[in-house]
Amino acid sequence: MGKMLRMLILGSKEFPVGSSRGFDSLPSGGMERYTQDLAGALAEEGLEPVIVTRKFPGQASSEKKNGILVRRVGWVKGFLFRNPSFNAMSFIEGMKLDFDVVLANGAISTSIALMLRFFKRKPVISRPAGIAWVQPQYNFLVKKILKILESFAYSHADAVVFLSRQETESFRQKMGFLPENYRVIPTGVDLARFKAKKKKGTGRKTVLFLGRLLEVKGAKFLVDAAPGIGARVLIAGDGPEKESLQKTVEEKKIGNVVFAGQVGDVPKLLSQADVFVLPSLSEGLPIAMLEAMAAGVPCVVTDIGLPVEKGKTALVVPPCDFKSLASATNRLLRDEKLAKTLSQNALKKIRAEFSWKQACKGYIGLFKALSRQ
Repeated sequence: MGKMLRMLILGSKEFPVGSSRGFDSLPSGGMERYTQDLAGALAEEGLEPVIVTRKFPGQASSEKKNGILVRRVGWVKGFLFRNPSFNAMSFIEGMKLDFDVVLANGAISTSIALMLRFFKRKPVISRPAGIAWVQPQYNFLVKKILKILESFAYSHADAVVFLSRQETESFRQKMGFLPENYRVIPTGVDLARFKAKKKKGTGRKTVLFLGRLLEVKGAKFLVDAAPGIGARVLIAGDGPEKESLQKTVEEKKIGNVVFAGQVGDVPKLLSQADVFVLPSLSEGLPIAMLEAMAAGVPCVVTDIGLPVEKGKTALVVPPCDFKSLASATNRLLRDEKLAKTLSQNALKKIRAEFSWKQACKGYIGLFKALSRQ
């Protein structure tokens, strides 16, 4: 590549993370954090990332910071309109821009990228970031439409990136195929942000959930498990399920559940946790889980194809099973030796497999391969 590679990144709903400041009632999540960290790492490697994202009050429509060009577009609020309007405006903005390759997060953004490819003749790299059609918040008809869209988008992209071998296998099981050209490029984790968890006093222990409060994230099952968990259950995050979860806690008089809302200082939050719980029904590769592992917090996760080794780097339980969730969580709260072993093994895995430098190398190598085709 003689000139600086310019990578157009689509699908991230805000930049920087947290900039909506509640303007959108549906908070951003791991995709946005992944995009932000990846863009920063790509810029450090001498590339020029161009992120098209949504514009919020007080933000500039265009700015360049730390080597990242950010273009912000208008959108329409509301569950049914926010994504279609944002992606339509992303296509219009993309037509104005010069770029060498597109990295699209999710099926809708990949479809927009394929339209741009038709006009711009630039290769499209797609990153599924989870499978939408299996998510429980959608009705039967919407799921059918989403499956058709996802099948088309991921089978027509020039390449598809998965973040782990487990995500690859999960995709194959849910979609019934694997894309013809795919790569596994693990995400990076900035270990400098996460120091070893300090030993706390003898006060009440804390079990932490960190993520968006969507049905697919499974926080409902942690709330159902809470009466049987011998610790404070801290739910950090926001989203459309929050009101329903709070109502359940009130009606059932569950005294050990605390809602922390959206939390900005993730390392500080993780330093206060004794166990991290991920009760999701479907995930790509959850950044929050990787950060918990990097912070030395032992994890309980659901068996949905995550890059963990059962009993070695995490305890794994069936999805939708609150009794198993409570049992595994209590086991880690009681067994300090097991908790320490899991956290040490998990930290070794993060150090060995999740480097931003390696992630950038993977994307650059993939672009070079596509440019030779």
